[in-house]
Amino acid sequence: MVQLRTVNKAIKARWPGTDLELVKGDDYFYFIGAGTERCKTASVYVPRLNDLTLDRWLEEAEDKMAEVDKRIEDALEYGVPYRLAKKPEA
Repeated sequence: MVQLRTVNKAIKARWPGTDLELVKGDDYFYFIGAGTERCKTASVYVPRLNDLTLDRWLEEAEDKMAEVDKRIEDALEYGVPYRLAKKPEA
């Protein structure tokens, strides 16, 4: 049985220093921190944490972090001021 604290501990273990965290909404989960406000969606639409395995939750976290990195790179490439596009510090 997957627990929220287990997922968050695994995220911290895989990416030390990140502030990425999985939290529960109403019938869905979402990621906060680590620049997730730049993601199209930080949400994962499953009603129960156990609908995904721990490995799948970590894949979701990795996807969100990769999307943040890509959006920052794109913003910097197209001349968005650095203060608006800088990567979150680890």
